[in-house]
Amino acid sequence: MKRPKTQVLYRFLPSMFVDFHKCIVQITKWDCNVMENINKTRIVYKIHRNVNSFRRFNNAKGFPLKPNPDEYVILEPRRVEGRVRPLTFLCNNGKCNAAFSFYPNESSKVIRKFGTEFKCPKCKSGNIFQWDMIYHDTDGKLEQVDYLHYLYSKKITDRDNVKLLRHGKKPSQWRWRDTITGNEESLNKRNFETNHIMYPKPFRISSVINLHGEEFINVSEEDEEIIFSSQDAAKLKIAEYLGLLEEKNTTLKDMLKTKGSLRASLETSKTVEMMRKAGVDEKTISKMLETLRKENPSEHEKKMEILEQIENMVKPTSENYANIALEVFDYLETLSLPNKKEIREVVREAEIENKPNVHIIKKFPNVLERIGVEKAFIARDLTILSTIYGFTRKENEPDKAVLNRFHTSLENDGEDEIKTPIFAVRKKTEAIIFQFDRMKILKWLAENGVKIEFEKLKDERSLKCWFLNNIENDKIDRFFQIGNDANLQTRLVYNLLHTISHALLIQASFQCGYEKDSLGEIILPTIPAIILYYKTANDFQLGGMYTLFENFIIPWIDDAKELVKSCIYDPLCKNDKGACHACLHISEGSCQHFNKDLGRHYLIGRKKDGICGFWESSFLKKLRSDENGL
Repeated sequence: MKRPKTQVLYRFLPSMFVDFHKCIVQITKWDCNVMENINKTRIVYKIHRNVNSFRRFNNAKGFPLKPNPDEYVILEPRRVEGRVRPLTFLCNNGKCNAAFSFYPNESSKVIRKFGTEFKCPKCKSGNIFQWDMIYHDTDGKLEQVDYLHYLYSKKITDRDNVKLLRHGKKPSQWRWRDTITGNEESLNKRNFETNHIMYPKPFRISSVINLHGEEFINVSEEDEEIIFSSQDAAKLKIAEYLGLLEEKNTTLKDMLKTKGSLRASLETSKTVEMMRKAGVDEKTISKMLETLRKENPSEHEKKMEILEQIENMVKPTSENYANIALEVFDYLETLSLPNKKEIREVVREAEIENKPNVHIIKKFPNVLERIGVEKAFIARDLTILSTIYGFTRKENEPDKAVLNRFHTSLENDGEDEIKTPIFAVRKKTEAIIFQFDRMKILKWLAENGVKIEFEKLKDERSLKCWFLNNIENDKIDRFFQIGNDANLQTRLVYNLLHTISHALLIQASFQCGYEKDSLGEIILPTIPAIILYYKTANDFQLGGMYTLFENFIIPWIDDAKELVKSCIYDPLCKNDKGACHACLHISEGSCQHFNKDLGRHYLIGRKKDGICGFWESSFLKKLRSDENGL
């Protein structure tokens, strides 16, 4: 039976149990294609950062120690295989309660045991059904619930003479009974690896498998691998963002290809040799070379000059330019899409077409400006690469559960797999991109205690550099709240963007008709910008985000502003974290940061700790006064 690839990625991964027709099946094998034309280096780099969050607690199993792309393989599903499991069956006759368990490799014996009618061989009247209970634990262990392990200790003497006794409401209170000896044993089972007691649970509960994945803006540029291959390449990508390449009349592609030394190439040139043979002294040759360099600088000299400029302008606290380049890359590649449309283009089209609501559409740019948005775009054909690289059981947090890698086959436990698999699918979707007014955010930061040297921020480039230099994105771990080891501006900017993202995402679902769990977010604090996109599980687009952007900006923004004003759990929510399941929380599959680092007070203010709200009327009034020179 054919399924959409996105559905397969999230519901039919190896080891997963699924309902299939009238039985339960465990996925045992993925038949895959190796994905081509993808930004593998970037994917591995980011996933490795997530894995390291678990490795800090010695809770990462099977992953390479270094982010080497050659040790990973990115796979797209072609076909999946499964086997009937779990192999414990019960009689539905309450007077019989016979139980039958088979080892995982004995699935062929099931039909021989029960026949095609699945009648109970004990009472002859009851029907046999497959039991949906499993054991699972934080180390990744997953087993069927059965009594077979009691055969080794002789606590159960005959596997064909066992009953299930339901002594209470919970399966943890039930017991296996040997009908020959009368001996009874608990269904609960000890995991000797963790020393935890495992209790029978239905395989459908969410804690059985917590998928860990990342979503990437995917572009198949042939030079993309080079961009993340060195610090210099990352610096050049940042230079492109700052407009330095355009200023030097060159391109990123040319700069990445430029190698070698100018002086060495000139000194070996025929011209220099001829000058030396003619008796021209070295001092004169040097002067002539210097004049040539100034009049017609080579690509190599341009590159060296650009790299020197970047090193002087951008100095990340971690000295790792790749962290910054990742966000810059996502932003620039989104803006390079051919089918994107800016909000002012929407206004112009409405005026040209003389739409009935053109008088409302004209207000869109001002409405967005009032919430701090400087530029807004809609992209129709944004390619998102959804990846799943591992799983945990029972818990999600790195300090509470082991992150396990996947194997494409359960039959040999992946012993023949040299590379670590990352499962992925591409999908075309629609997205809304908001880039925020950098100066407004800086003024807001100043109101909240961050020292800003405004006299040094004279143009767009200097504003961009401030965020690249001062936002410590390497301190943002998706599994943990941003700690006090990060500077104040990093905590404030990320909380601000993340809160706005959730408020808009929640209300977008009402305006465009999508479930809020079907929408996703990408936070880019060093830009600063957010990307809201449709996490479609289908291979077609419905156009809801596009309709929202072109027609319903005003009610969308109004609803978001109204959402953050109050919560049904106020004043408790407002005076605590300022975010809960009743106001700002969304599903963990949609949130980039597992509902951490959120708070309505970043938008509406909070007197008890002196936080000025970004949407607070007093702050907006002060901004207007500054703009009017009052």
